[in-house]
Amino acid sequence: FRAHAGRLYDHAKELKRRDYSKRDGAPDFTVMFIPSESAFRTAVESRPSLIEECMECNVVVATPTTLLALLRAVNYGWRQEKLARLAHEVQKDGAELYNRIGKLIDHYVKLGNALKSAGSAYNDFGGTLEARVLPAARRFKEHGVQTNKDMAAIDPIEFEARPLQSNELAHSAALGFSDQEEDE
Repeated sequence: FRAHAGRLYDHAKELKRRDYSKRDGAPDFTVMFIPSESAFRTAVESRPSLIEECMECNVVVATPTTLLALLRAVNYGWRQEKLARLAHEVQKDGAELYNRIGKLIDHYVKLGNALKSAGSAYNDFGGTLEARVLPAARRFKEHGVQTNKDMAAIDPIEFEARPLQSNELAHSAALGFSDQEEDE
């Protein structure tokens, strides 16, 4: 029985040497399956430290009774790892979307400022035209220059950019969006 226990331990050392944990997605231990409960029990009775010695080799001993529970635990661990990876991807994609929305808001604010500036320039132009140029042009008519058309009145443009209503959108500068983000 001691020789049997020794062979089990030697096999555990051989499994450690093979180091299956280096493979992608592999757990950090190897399972050594013993198909007989009684064979394992007699090995442990003749060498009580066998389980701990195998664990030091990163080898978990499984029998028909424990194998199903071990496989379910490993499956559960892999599912949790997959969920964690998916959650990380969702978090990464969410951060990217958040930054892109911030960049879009920056463009919206720039466009609104440009439209305000264009409206203001239009009104300044119209004011100068109306106050300085048109009075001089009308004097030509007073001097007898014949025209077939009167000068039209110039109305100023009233433009007010629609302010963003949402707190997140209205304070885009405070959100810390990066100008280095690529336009998408």
